Amino acid sequence: MIAALAIATVGVWQTSEDDQQSREKAAAYKGVSAIELQIDGVKTKTLAAWSKDGRSVVLSASVNSEEKPKLVRIDSGDQTAKEETQPLKPGQIPMPIQLEVQVPVKDRYQPVRLQIAVGGPHWKPDSTAPHRTIEFRPDRTAIDTETGKNLKQR
Repeated sequence: MIAALAIATVGVWQTSEDDQQSREKAAAYKGVSAIELQIDGVKTKTLAAWSKDGRSVVLSASVNSEEKPKLVRIDSGDQTAKEETQPLKPGQIPMPIQLEVQVPVKDRYQPVRLQIAVGGPHWKPDSTAPHRTIEFRPDRTAIDTETGKNLKQR
């Protein structure tokens, strides 16, 4: 009888603890994380936005043309988006680079990783562009996976 009561008490306590953790996760959930990075001398804005149904995340990067990037590439999972700039023709207006990929997630609390490579004004096409890998979390946090440091949200 005492053993059964002890098991029942542990079960109730565990359920209460699980409920508390679920409430904490839900309270921390924002569904977005956005940071600004400097890669190869180029200011790059990145964003992770979780879908309303919690089954996918859109990862994006944008670079102003005034930064003079020659290459911007983003990768997550098996998704890639890439743009290489070409020299402008007379009268042509430079356009900002805006890339995005959509990746599936198992649940809305799952973090996602984005690798972003940027070739700045002096980058050569036959060389590897500097890159960083960022882990975005839906509670408005992002971590540089190489250093383990939290990155400031914008």
